[in-house]
Amino acid sequence: MPAKTMTNEQRKALVVMAFQMMVADHEVAAPEQVLLEHLETEMHVDGHIAPAELVAAPDYRLFAGQAERAYVLGRLVAVALADGRRHINENETLRRAVSAFGFGRDDLDTVIAWAGHPAPDPEVLCAMLGIA
Repeated sequence: MPAKTMTNEQRKALVVMAFQMMVADHEVAAPEQVLLEHLETEMHVDGHIAPAELVAAPDYRLFAGQAERAYVLGRLVAVALADGRRHINENETLRRAVSAFGFGRDDLDTVIAWAGHPAPDPEVLCAMLGIA
């Protein structure tokens, strides 16, 4: 799901969700920061998100399709794993996203396994989740 196919609201929501994942464990590791900065640039929103937006509850409804939701979930898992560990608060943040997107616990395990590959491909993730 390239940035050019996403609305501005979707791009901002993805970055906000990623920010919230990054700070969920109350620590910001350098790899997480680099990943978030790259995501902001990729989504063309660097400097366009107000501080108040970063702490607002994410609007998961902006992502209607299962492929869009799988893409967002994959990006969130990548942030959660960027520092080499998953904190209990990151797990809870992921569980909320999984639930809001209509995925199950097994699907989260699939996404985590997918994110551990050296070059995770969103199309492969969709296939692993049974999304056409």
